[in-house]
Amino acid sequence: MMPAVWILSLFVGSPSAMLRAAVPFADQYIVTESAKKLLPGGPGQKPFDVTRHIIPIEAIESSVARDAIPALDDPRFSSPREVGRLLKASDRVLGVALNGEAKAYPVRILNWHEVVNDSVGGRPVLVSW
Repeated sequence: MMPAVWILSLFVGSPSAMLRAAVPFADQYIVTESAKKLLPGGPGQKPFDVTRHIIPIEAIESSVARDAIPALDDPRFSSPREVGRLLKASDRVLGVALNGEAKAYPVRILNWHEVVNDSVGGRPVLVSW
């Protein structure tokens, strides 16, 4: 049985840098099915080829359709005073600090979007949950 692995990723820079960062981690956990395995991609979509996977198939078979979860692009941020009214003390956030700028991304919002495309400290960032 494959060990449970939780991946929290923050990538700064180009998509090719993201791929290089992800590949060494993934190779050690990849499972290859004995026959080609496809999961429905939703109405009008091609199926997902999950013949090689990291996440157990039974955990993703009832997933939502491709592109059904919108990414957040250039998100709006609240002032510290507003945040005190919007978040509870127990709410979790992902934090990013680059070049003297810091931002926090509430997990409660990331649960609905999963990906944030933003910039912090003048650098493009992708926050993935």
